[in-house]
Amino acid sequence: MSRAGYDFDAAYQRVLQLTGAKSQVELAKLLGLTQSSVWDVINRAADIPPSWLVALVEKYGVSPLWIKSGQGPQRLSRSLEEIPLKELLSEVGRRLDAIILQPLAGSMKMPYERLAEDYSGINYSKHRAGSGVTPVSEE
Repeated sequence: MSRAGYDFDAAYQRVLQLTGAKSQVELAKLLGLTQSSVWDVINRAADIPPSWLVALVEKYGVSPLWIKSGQGPQRLSRSLEEIPLKELLSEVGRRLDAIILQPLAGSMKMPYERLAEDYSGINYSKHRAGSGVTPVSEE
């Protein structure tokens, strides 16, 4: 057990497993570090540095909790297969609305949020009567 309150060696092995690094040099290259900084962390075996965790989250989408403890999901994000269709379609619609409506709102000199609320379907629970837009059921 390290001074950080978890098994450093096991956490380091999870980092190697995740990155596929076979050496300190490879790990340093993958995380954008120097080999000497990796050696220093391993030699102290005190804690996985925050800079490593940030690099691992950004590059691999891995959960810092999983790195440190081996518990919980390994990844922070879900694969497309894990996302319910309704949630996926909602997100696609939200992004398309932003792509289409933001430039339109700018050209109309209208706040994007108001245009999105009136026309996008994102906030149909807040639909205002008489706006000329027919809400679509979210079922």
